[in-house]
Parts: sequence; structure tokens; C-alpha cells
Amino acid sequence: MPKGRTLKLYWTRYVDANFDEMALVDQSWLRGNRKPRIHWRVRELIDQAIEDIYLDLKDPRVSAVLRRLETLVVFENEKRRSIGQDPLHPVSHKTISAHIAKISPTALAIARNGERAAANSQTRGRTDTRALMIGEEVEIDECKLSLMTPIRRFGWWEKLSQDERTALQEIEDFIQARLWLVLVIDVASRMPLGWTLTDAPSHKATLAVTVIPCHRSVLPVCATTTAADCAMLRLNPHY
Repeated sequence: MPKGRTLKLYWTRYVDANFDEMALVDQSWLRGNRKPRIHWRVRELIDQAIEDIYLDLKDPRVSAVLRRLETLVVFENEKRRSIGQDPLHPVSHKTISAHIAKISPTALAIARNGERAAANSQTRGRTDTRALMIGEEVEIDECKLSLMTPIRRFGWWEKLSQDERTALQEIEDFIQARLWLVLVIDVASRMPLGWTLTDAPSHKATLAVTVIPCHRSVLPVCATTTAADCAMLRLNPHY
């Protein structure tokens, strides 16, 4: 049973709300900070620092990730200062540890050892290997190209004028609407063996990408060769 002082507070709130019963509803759910404490760009830099340092086979410590993050924040603040934005603040060791703890063991094994090794170690009863020799198996995939991605990533976008940005946007619309990149990757070595540009992925583009022109200064034994032989020559010139 509430005390008299609490009942008086409820009565005052009820009268001030023009005798509205909803004024008596408990509002404890409004307590606490409703805004994120960490800037979204800092979270992106944390992910980048984890990819650069923590996913290494040497299993580095969280302190190394923190040092990498502090370096990234310094570089980012220089860019933000040039365009008049507020600087970012690095996070603590505990925050990065909590961020790393969200990575599942399977995802960490794939990032460090590769998908095949992770499947062999994490999957029950599976020990198969897709390819061991270079040129034994290749993968072909296609994707659309983007001109804006490297420009924004390396900080060139802020240095362009409005006319240059408009021109680049028109070129970007043309590239994404007309051009596809068809890429051949060797499964064993994960090396790109060939690529071609096409306006529409088809069997002709796939056949064209399987024959790669090899420069005579690098591979003097041939002018053109197949994708598998070209990969062997690049890794072993005496092949």
C-alpha cells in the first residue's frame, strides 16, 4: 500500500492532466539512455580493425586491435576536420572485447583458416577437399562494377566539386546499368585467373574469360594460354 505522500503525487499528476487516467500509468520505461553511445562510424572502424588484426592466424590480443583502432580514428578525424565535422572518440578495451565476443566460432574459423578448413573442423563427419592442385577446379562468378565505391573509400569524394560529382554519378549509372565483371578464380590457390567485361553475362563471356593474355615480359613462353596453365606459370616459372 503506497504512503500518503505517494498518493498525493498521483493526485497532483491526475489533476494536472485534466483528470486523465493515463497520467497515472507508470513511466519507468522512459528511464535510461535511449541514444547509442558509440558513433556508427566508430563501429565501422572497429570492424575494420578486427578484420586487419584479430582475424590473423597468430591469434593476436585485443590490445593490438585497440592500437589499430586508435590509428584508424586519428586518420578518420583528419578527414572529418577537413570537412568541418566533429571528431570521433576511440572506445575502451572492454568495448572491443564485447564486439569480438559477438563473432561466432564458426565465422572466426572461416576468417582465419578458410571455408574448407572450417568445414572440415566444424562440420561433423566431413573431411573432403574440393581441390588440391592448381587448375584442378575453378569458379566463375559475375558482379556489377561500381565507380563510386573506391572514390568514397579513399576520400576523393570530399575533394570533388558539385559538377564533378554530378558527372561521376552519371558515369556510375551507366556502368551499373551496362557493365558486368566476369571473374575466374582458382579454387585451390584462390588466385584470380582471368576476367572480362561484358554488357550481359552469357556463355560467350564465360568462354572469353577462360583464355587469358599473358604478357611476354612476365611469361615469355607464350602469348596466350589457358587459365590453369597461366596459374601454374605464375607460381612456378619452370612449369
